[in-house]
Amino acid sequence: MYYEAFQRLSFFIDHVYGIMNMEDYKVFENLSDAEIRFANENDSEIMGNMSSIILSCLNSAPTFLPVKPELVMNINARYKSLVEDNDSTILIAEKDMKELGFQVYEPITLDLMAPDNGVELHIAGTHLSQRGRGVGKKLMNEGYRIMKEKGYSSIITDWKITNLSGSNFWPKCGFKPIAYRMIRNIDNNIAWANFNNSGIIL
Repeated sequence: MYYEAFQRLSFFIDHVYGIMNMEDYKVFENLSDAEIRFANENDSEIMGNMSSIILSCLNSAPTFLPVKPELVMNINARYKSLVEDNDSTILIAEKDMKELGFQVYEPITLDLMAPDNGVELHIAGTHLSQRGRGVGKKLMNEGYRIMKEKGYSSIITDWKITNLSGSNFWPKCGFKPIAYRMIRNIDNNIAWANFNNSGIIL
């Protein structure tokens, strides 16, 4: 028991790759009253506004991922350009004209861990202030419904085990680990490349 806990603290296990079979999904209840809609080409700035959600989680303890200014700017640009990708399905959770969270689904790149007839939940996030309010659950319910209607039989995703909110949420959705990446490095640039540094551009 203690050895497994030690591994899960990322002294060995760093990354988790999971799969959820559509038939095993249990629809969440007690959801947010947010509206879930498809993103469109006019949502570039909205996606840019949410580009730091995952970064801020990974920058803090216990992951300690450095966020250099150029990384922040590159990821912001990539999020903005997602709405131009016709192969992606992007869901945005909104309330009172304010974005709360998102999910991005993409076709699977074929490899040894890619299931037949599956789709990838590529990235997803909910603003820190909205967590615990059912926003992620409502996004997951809607994403599941849409992907099932498209005929997919499974969804894959991955997360850092030290992303505590992800490690708690994704198994609740029904994602079961199929592989681990086992490595642990802490870049000493974390000493300055963090969101507490006013020089980091958000």
